[in-house]
Amino acid sequence: MARPSTTGLELSFHKPSKRWKKVIDGKTFYFGSGKNAGDTASYNRARRKYRAYMDDLAAQQEDRANTVALRNRLYRLAKEQAASHDPDGHLDQLKGKQLWDEIAEAQQAGTLEDLLLGRSPIEYVLGAKPLQKPRRVAPQIAKGSIAATVVEYLEDQKRRVEVSASSTGHSKRALGDRGYKGMQNGMSTFKAFAGQEDWGDAQHTETILDGYRRYLEQKLGAEEYSAHTFNDKLKHLKPFIKWAYSKRKIVEQPRNMDEIGSKVPVARSGKPLSLEVVKKLWSLADNRMRCWIALGLNCGYYSKDISDLKPKDLEVAPGYIAKRREKTDVPSKHKLWKITADLIHAALDDVNRDNRERLFVTAMGTPLNTADRDRIGTFFSKLAKRAKVKAVFSQLRDTGAQFIEEIGKSSSPIDLALTDLYLSHRDSRTASYYVSNDPALIPTASLDRALDEMEKKFKPILLPTAPEQAQAATKPGV
Repeated sequence: MARPSTTGLELSFHKPSKRWKKVIDGKTFYFGSGKNAGDTASYNRARRKYRAYMDDLAAQQEDRANTVALRNRLYRLAKEQAASHDPDGHLDQLKGKQLWDEIAEAQQAGTLEDLLLGRSPIEYVLGAKPLQKPRRVAPQIAKGSIAATVVEYLEDQKRRVEVSASSTGHSKRALGDRGYKGMQNGMSTFKAFAGQEDWGDAQHTETILDGYRRYLEQKLGAEEYSAHTFNDKLKHLKPFIKWAYSKRKIVEQPRNMDEIGSKVPVARSGKPLSLEVVKKLWSLADNRMRCWIALGLNCGYYSKDISDLKPKDLEVAPGYIAKRREKTDVPSKHKLWKITADLIHAALDDVNRDNRERLFVTAMGTPLNTADRDRIGTFFSKLAKRAKVKAVFSQLRDTGAQFIEEIGKSSSPIDLALTDLYLSHRDSRTASYYVSNDPALIPTASLDRALDEMEKKFKPILLPTAPEQAQAATKPGV
């Protein structure tokens, strides 16, 4: 079968994303999807959209040209005014030339500010300078298009940022500036891909989403995107589609969403800390920071997990921390080392269990970690700087995971799920452990033994001695 030719057509077919495209002023615009270059029906629809777009652009440029002509005319009249010995009489002449009527028309058209450049009409006439050439008008986003929905979605999410900034508490719906910027970056790629495309029916939406994933896969294959970037571009897509459905932008949720949103494997980038580095950090840390270090190693906690700890999490199962991990929403249960338990109970002495919801808070009673601020990580970085080592708090979790993984591989039979259980991951290998939603009922005998072995390795390092320096690792009262 002969390959379809697009020679002589107004649009060309972009095979990787299966869309009709046109390069306008050096920028590529897309006007609709199709099965292949021989899909006449899709080409005709795309061509109509392209011609409508060009007509709209031409109208905008014509309006701009008319504005430019009016400005230049005002400039000529201003020169006449400057040469006149009878300003008042000359102003009457200007009125006779319908100048003020034209200014009124510009005001009605919404171009008066652009016309006067911040001056009053008379000031403009007396001192205006001509605009040499019209500026290129940025293409407007068609109402009801996918791009317009993305813009509306980002505006809605921006309000979440503003609410989070004004709130003293913390909730799962909180969104910080950093998270919003990541969302903007990810959605801008999808917005550019979708272009002026409308939603259409459910099958049409699925075709667009499928084309978007193929587009990202092409970037990944060409090494323009890393696996991390690929996943970041996709992770905001599912919440966006759910939002669009809730706002009745689409009549049905696409059925290929799970397939489209699936992540590609990312090589583990965690860098465990050596025992020597842990020893240096421990020797300089105060008791509060030591408690956090112990929790990072003993339980594989990130700083966010520590910030979320509540006194009641210690009461579910004596000798353990048993809780639901907020990030993965799975029950977790970790047997505490003696040093960890001692440091936690020392911290509990300063906690009013009846009134304080969290185990660790700031002096103002607010969470240590919020949507856009990681205080524990900041304090740890300062400690690492004093210890003259390169380390971040999350590496404590990587360090613990390395030891647990080694124990799991050396056990008989080999237990590959042990590390995921330690890290509180939701994985098919750990499904047999999560027999109940109650954290106290998780069968953790194998993890308990592994943590006992790990405690023996760290016991000579994590000693309950006074810090080597009087200067505390964290700020007093924080």
